[in-house]
Amino acid sequence: MQSAKCIPVKKRLVDYMCEWFPHFIFQGGDSRVYAFRRENSDGIYDHIIIYREFFEGVLSLVITEVASCYNKSWKGIPWFTVGHGTGIGVLITGKQYYDANTGWHRCKNDPDELQKILTDIRGDIDTYVIDFFEKCHKKIHADKRKVITNSYMQTQFLTLSEEDIQAIKAYLVRVNKSYSEYRKDCKKRGEKVTTPYFDIIPLHPIVEHWVADIQEQLNYSYLSESIRMQLIGDTTVLFRDNYNFYNLCEK
Repeated sequence: MQSAKCIPVKKRLVDYMCEWFPHFIFQGGDSRVYAFRRENSDGIYDHIIIYREFFEGVLSLVITEVASCYNKSWKGIPWFTVGHGTGIGVLITGKQYYDANTGWHRCKNDPDELQKILTDIRGDIDTYVIDFFEKCHKKIHADKRKVITNSYMQTQFLTLSEEDIQAIKAYLVRVNKSYSEYRKDCKKRGEKVTTPYFDIIPLHPIVEHWVADIQEQLNYSYLSESIRMQLIGDTTVLFRDNYNFYNLCEK
């Protein structure tokens, strides 16, 4: 006996979001992930990512991630986010650890039932998500390093040559590969991983230049290791976001 197919969800979900949250524009996804984004005048983007499951005739939806950040693309969330993000479970419970069913909405494989859980999703957005976005915007505005880093990087993207772009991409791939090998070696030897991610190979000259310029704009005479790593991380995340370069296995 052929198993039942899930009813179409994407069009109904996109239409529903367009009706109730018209500023959140559908950005794409796949058969299970639906990403929506709101662009704000201050350069911050608000993302809502909804996940679908279908099992044994039961259709389930949940808001997996929400984020306010300088990332234009949803693809780097939650791993590479210049801003703040969380899951609906955290917003509902106020805790980092919660029941796995928190935030999930389930219904029968029926269009009328789907409409009901779309209303539940809307309730979560109204009750928890919009307020979270407002708080995140205030935090980002108060974070001088992130504001200056983003502003600086947007100007840099206008000056990079294609050769520069490809060189930085290759550098990020090398860092990722070298760090993976370093972690494996540490595991084999039974040693702790102590070398920071971007210290595994020499910093690319362009990235080093970015960090020095931002340090100057911040009027910092000295960078602690943690701030240095934050600046390197944020600049390279924004680079990856701008050039849609999230697969570090690319050649």
